[in-house]
Amino acid sequence: MDVERTIDFILKTQAKTEVRLGGITKLIQQGMRMLVKNEAAIAQLTEAQKGTDAKLARLADAQKRTDAKLDAKFAEIADAHKELAQEMKELAKAQKETERALRSFMRGQRNGRNGR
Repeated sequence: MDVERTIDFILKTQAKTEVRLGGITKLIQQGMRMLVKNEAAIAQLTEAQKGTDAKLARLADAQKRTDAKLDAKFAEIADAHKELAQEMKELAKAQKETERALRSFMRGQRNGRNGR
């Protein structure tokens, strides 16, 4: 009878072990499917990141070109501003000369010289 109990115990233990192994096998299979999905997702993200990096590089190049154009325009504006300032000085000088001549003319008119 001890032999029968031992055999019965071994058979029950073996059955439990097979059930556990079946559960572990299912978990491993699920884990493998998850790994495959994750690898595919990582591959997609890697490709998307490459595209983003390329777009960012193009954007940086475009920004450099824009900065260069703006620098050139600012230089033009600065030159035009300097030229305008010089012309304003010349205009102010000419206006002072005109005012002096007008005052002199008006004094002559008051004194009755009439340009003589």
